[in-house]
Amino acid sequence: MTHPPVSLLLQSYNHERFLARSVGTATGQTYPNKEVWVVDDGSTDGSDRILSEWSLRDGFRYDRQKNQGLIRTLNRMIAESTGEFVALQATDDYWHPGKTTRQVEFLLANPDVDACLTATVCVDADDRPLGTPSQQFLSPSPAGYGFEALFMGRTAIPCASALIRRSALEKFGPYDPDIPIEDFWFWLRLTRGGGKIAFLPEELTFYRLHGSNMHGKVAFMERQILRILAQHADHPAYPGAVRRWKAAYFSEWALADKRQALRRLPGISLREDQARKGLLKLLVPAKLWKRWKRT
Repeated sequence: MTHPPVSLLLQSYNHERFLARSVGTATGQTYPNKEVWVVDDGSTDGSDRILSEWSLRDGFRYDRQKNQGLIRTLNRMIAESTGEFVALQATDDYWHPGKTTRQVEFLLANPDVDACLTATVCVDADDRPLGTPSQQFLSPSPAGYGFEALFMGRTAIPCASALIRRSALEKFGPYDPDIPIEDFWFWLRLTRGGGKIAFLPEELTFYRLHGSNMHGKVAFMERQILRILAQHADHPAYPGAVRRWKAAYFSEWALADKRQALRRLPGISLREDQARKGLLKLLVPAKLWKRWKRT
């Protein structure tokens, strides 16, 4: 096996608690021809001191910058890095040591594939797996990873699991600084433009869910997802995609804020499974629903 260069690009912001696992599993990748680069985006905790010391000890590139936001940081790192393949990771997530090797092997054997995903385990702040196996990303999505599956919300991609060809990042990027949900935006551009995504059914990525994740901000996520969908309003699936995503966020609101859910109810199609699930959530106290889901 040849060893083309790989760039492992880590973006850090106030992740002091998680740095040891995240950075340690990046520098500890068994793949030999890698560059590891960590950028701290103006953290206000102790991240800078820790990363400065570790970069001298472990030999990875480290930069601290005034807060620029995730998108500008990603665009800079992709533009200045050199790897033929690129992995992006926030420093609250982490990898299995063999992840890069397995993905490079796969991409070299499948030159038509633009990005390779791995099975992903969702963990909490203390590294405990979350939810039931069906709520994890342990198997290939039955819907696949084409444009319509992503557009309609039938599948999802944890960005930390991906190893992406630089040629794909250059063709379908750079990320738009005005679109905060950069990964969903990029995957839609790639797949609608003919790019191909494949899945390795090996648990090599660990995606951390905790209180400061963007995915916990329901109003923000709802607004941004609908903005991204509107960029593809010419696609025949657009009306159905809007119905499905509105139903999904109605279901989220039914737990997060029942008054907000009731405000959205007149615009929701009850043909959607998530809409009917949201109605059930409206009738059940949130604490009781969450307790029931844990059993």
